[in-house]
Amino acid sequence: LQVDEYGIQKNLETYGIFAATERVLMEAVRNGGDRQELHEVIRQHSMTAWAAMREGKPNPLSALIAADERVTSLVNAAQIPELLRAENHVGDAPERARNLANCIREGVSFA
Repeated sequence: LQVDEYGIQKNLETYGIFAATERVLMEAVRNGGDRQELHEVIRQHSMTAWAAMREGKPNPLSALIAADERVTSLVNAAQIPELLRAENHVGDAPERARNLANCIREGVSFA
């Protein structure tokens, strides 16, 4: 098995932000925003960003969301880039991976 770490990182940087918009949405809703309205705002920005990327331009999604007053009235614009970092969306995967690795090590040591 070969793992293309560069390719994985590049894909995460390019496309991970689209999945990460959920955190911005949830933060805005926690602060009193309407979920459906904000979902549509983020969807529109996502479509604009996707079109830009298809033209070979850098992904502008973070900037689009951070510049939208409908979002920044509920979420501090300075928070948005951190909320959109896909690396922050791994949940308990690192802990689960370590536990699995430990189980495998223990199993191998008994063999």
